[in-house]
Amino acid sequence: MTSELTLAPNARLIVPYFAQWLGVWAMEESHLSGLASAVRSLDIQAHVSDAAQRITAKDIPGASMEVSDGIATISLNGTLMKHAASLGMGTSTALARRLVRQAANDPQVRGIMLHIDSPGGTVAGTKELADEVATATQRKPVRAHISDLGASAAYWIASQ
Repeated sequence: MTSELTLAPNARLIVPYFAQWLGVWAMEESHLSGLASAVRSLDIQAHVSDAAQRITAKDIPGASMEVSDGIATISLNGTLMKHAASLGMGTSTALARRLVRQAANDPQVRGIMLHIDSPGGTVAGTKELADEVATATQRKPVRAHISDLGASAAYWIASQ
């Protein structure tokens, strides 16, 4: 979903997935404060323009999966948001959901390991990922390993 922001008279900016920033967050408080501080000091128009150029030049950050000896390791790192964000590294819960489903449906995968290092993130998308993890546990063993931090939304997912 794309939202339009009015920055000045006759000046509009199209921001992909802007609404997810305005929703409910489940995130460790000091990380959320740091993110809010970074957003307050941001030149949003310059950032969105620069981000659009970067997105065409490299992959969008998000979850990743590696399979070794029949175990799919899915990494969930940084801020969790429904869609990949241009502000720093994070994980798209929509992408992570697809990876969990892919691993659960792959006959070569015997189990799934969630490798998590995250302060949490938006509630939007978290329930759907947690539900996908719970569904995967009905098909294959699923375990979560929290490396350093697994707060709020990250813990919600790991607890499944």
